[in-house]
Amino acid sequence: METKVKEGPLAGVRVLDFTWGVIKARWLSTKQPFVSDDPAEGQKPTVKTSTPGYLKALIYNVIDDLAGNKPLGKYDGPILAPDKVAQMKASVQTSKIAAGLVASTDFFSVEHLYKGEFTLRETGEGY
Repeated sequence: METKVKEGPLAGVRVLDFTWGVIKARWLSTKQPFVSDDPAEGQKPTVKTSTPGYLKALIYNVIDDLAGNKPLGKYDGPILAPDKVAQMKASVQTSKIAAGLVASTDFFSVEHLYKGEFTLRETGEGY
């Protein structure tokens, strides 16, 4: 399902496209020239090497940022659904492939409040 922001600075931009843009920018500015599997428990990662765990942490940080109160320090209100953060993080899968890394994630855009339903009853004895 494609979700679009209806008003504001992201008008007309698909949330998935916007989220990918953030991930891509962060990845390109921080990736290392070499790739390997995650280090064994208790070992430090090898210098200048990107790992599946590093990529997973990067995606977790994007989820936290875009589901927060001030995404990227400039948008008012969340872009990703704050109530789905745990579900989005649980869906993140990363692994090493030949000469690279691969990631798969489910994202949920924030729902905009466009309607409400109310039930009002007069229940006093004088009525």
